Amino acid sequence: MKQLYKIALMVIAFLFVGCTKAPQTEVLDTSRSSFITGAEYSPDGTDSGTLVVQIRDNEYVYGAVSAAEWKAFQSAESLGSHYNKHIKDVYGE
Repeated sequence: MKQLYKIALMVIAFLFVGCTKAPQTEVLDTSRSSFITGAEYSPDGTDSGTLVVQIRDNEYVYGAVSAAEWKAFQSAESLGSHYNKHIKDVYGE
């Protein structure tokens, strides 16, 4: 069901922007984190996109996450701390 939701978001972004091809999803290597177990970002063709964060067995989907925020998350010293401070309560779920 979660996978279907992610696909639906990508299709909506594709149709909304009128792209000729689907946005390229970027996957973050989260092996350095004991808290964040997965993260991927799907640009929507503007300066934002959909961020999916996996924490253990739960997936959290955040819309309208800026590309700059995604880059900051990728390069954060601590993925968990960055998530808690800059994503979780800022973008909501």
